[in-house]
Amino acid sequence: MKVSVALAALASVAAVNAHTRFQWFQINGADYGSDYIRIPPNNNPVTDVNSSVMGCNVGGSSGKPKKATIAAGGTFTAEFHHEGRTTQGIDPSHKGATIAYLAK
Repeated sequence: MKVSVALAALASVAAVNAHTRFQWFQINGADYGSDYIRIPPNNNPVTDVNSSVMGCNVGGSSGKPKKATIAAGGTFTAEFHHEGRTTQGIDPSHKGATIAYLAK
């Protein structure tokens, strides 16, 4: 019984393959495109949790020179895409949790 529970848990962990890219955003309905976002060079997930790129992905030590401002109470809308703006947010084979980090 313990072995079957452990195997089921391991199987479910292997099924989580989420990866997508935060590529565009809008503030109060105005499109800011991708000029303000450091987009990772590819859609591959970081698999080594001890890697120096785990927090900010490949190239994470360099930022973008443009800054966008949003007033208190404003609306921020993030767009996630698998590959480019015309593709779905998360590829059907890559479902799971995703995260985007926004900094001041």
